[in-house]
Amino acid sequence: MSNILYISCHSVLEYDELKLLTSLGHSIFSVGSYFDPQNPGESIRPPLRLHQDPEWRDLFYKTECTFDRLSKEFLSRFDVIIAMHGHKFLENNLKNIDKRTRTFWRGIGQSTPVIEQKLKSLRARGIKLIRYSPLEAKTANYAGEDYLVRFYKKAEEFKGTDKRNGNGFICYNAITQRQAFNDWNESKTFIEARGFDVFGLSNEGLKNHKGFLSSEKQLNLFKTYSSVFCLSSYPAPYTLGFIEAVMSDCEIFINKNGKEFDERFGFGLLYKQVDENIWSFRADENLRKIFSEREAKIAWSKILD
Repeated sequence: MSNILYISCHSVLEYDELKLLTSLGHSIFSVGSYFDPQNPGESIRPPLRLHQDPEWRDLFYKTECTFDRLSKEFLSRFDVIIAMHGHKFLENNLKNIDKRTRTFWRGIGQSTPVIEQKLKSLRARGIKLIRYSPLEAKTANYAGEDYLVRFYKKAEEFKGTDKRNGNGFICYNAITQRQAFNDWNESKTFIEARGFDVFGLSNEGLKNHKGFLSSEKQLNLFKTYSSVFCLSSYPAPYTLGFIEAVMSDCEIFINKNGKEFDERFGFGLLYKQVDENIWSFRADENLRKIFSEREAKIAWSKILD
């Protein structure tokens, strides 16, 4: 099993991946929200119990490491480094990373032409690229792919038959603040007319806003509501919200103009047009398998074993 240094920029993705890698038997130190796994920097997800050498944290402080720059002595304690999304960490620290250390850039679907250009240079220096979706290949300056690992969810946590609430819901933080990166403007009229309840941080003022929920209560939304609307998050081909919806029994609504539609297209699902640009579908077991914990474990095991 490996000693893994995990560099994170997204606490929810970090939580899911740390939990999975730990279940595979690896020891992990996170430079991210789970730097102290029992006291995460954000309260969006619960604490984690990670396999760690107590010396790692002491050495981090002793050698005056920061989240941006790590000492050669600290880095030498790990045989695998996984850096999520950001290329700057790798650029800042590559000179201190032993060439024998297996080092990966882990995509989250948010790459840009500028980032891809940086990745070309890193890949030429031996960094392996782990992609989030095959559709990232459409990005200008695309640097290529060494591995594909989709993020995942566990279906048993989302499926439920107690559909007491016949209404639909959305769970998305800062909808209007992020409208340049989602399809809210194109979907707002339909969503408000159908009376979808809106959950998430910084959504005050939106019609039917119900506030922020803990991760446990968010799971219950999928079990008790009959439908969910998935907003896109450009340039990501799909979002975690989409994966959660797929794992549930809910009817799923999307905006056909949204970037996220591309990732679903071609999975053999039956789509139903319900408005000018709004379509709905229900996930099947084939789609759930693609985003399952089992498939993620298989993919990571092939990389790390």
